[in-house]
Amino acid sequence: MEFFEKIPSERQLCDMYEVSRTTVRQALSELELNGYIIKIQGKGTFVAKPNNSKQDLSSYYSFTDQTIAMGKKPTSEILDYSIEIAKKYVQENMNLENNAKVIKFKRLRLADGVPMLLETTYLPYSKFSTLTRENLVKKPLYDIFEQDFHKKIFKVVEQYSAINLTQKQADTLKVSHNTACLSVTRYSYDAKGAIIEMTHTLARSDQFIYQTQITIPN
Repeated sequence: MEFFEKIPSERQLCDMYEVSRTTVRQALSELELNGYIIKIQGKGTFVAKPNNSKQDLSSYYSFTDQTIAMGKKPTSEILDYSIEIAKKYVQENMNLENNAKVIKFKRLRLADGVPMLLETTYLPYSKFSTLTRENLVKKPLYDIFEQDFHKKIFKVVEQYSAINLTQKQADTLKVSHNTACLSVTRYSYDAKGAIIEMTHTLARSDQFIYQTQITIPN
């Protein structure tokens, strides 16, 4: 079946394969959980785009690790890099002192050359003053944290919201203007509870599937 082709109804599938409705529902639930189909209320169930990256919201996410696990090559393009005085909202969200400096950089994350994520990252300059643009080209950010600065992430907090891309953002991600995407803000903390990273990520909705799994106590 083709991408976004509507699949038959539960009743039709029961008749086609001569199985019970319970069996059909279980199969459809499994397909949806694994990102092969999507359900749209009032319209039906459709074939999802193949090779979507599926992220479990209840687990720690690394773009590099996830992309490699999918059998693809992760690359990054650094679109901007600067050292600046933290703007008010950055200062407040990162618990920085007045006039504190931050390292700010914007990266386009790609899988096999296809734009997937647009990230804007802020790091406290006081903790990473020797970090350079060239460092970011050579290896993943979290490897830099641990190997070059001996900073290990002990806790991550992420906030999610749905937004529409601006024309500039859409052009960068190579999608249509005003396309919906998932906006993720990540706060990474060290062992002392200090924020060592704040990253705003725009994830292409046609390339990512987000899921969460909850165990209901007896």
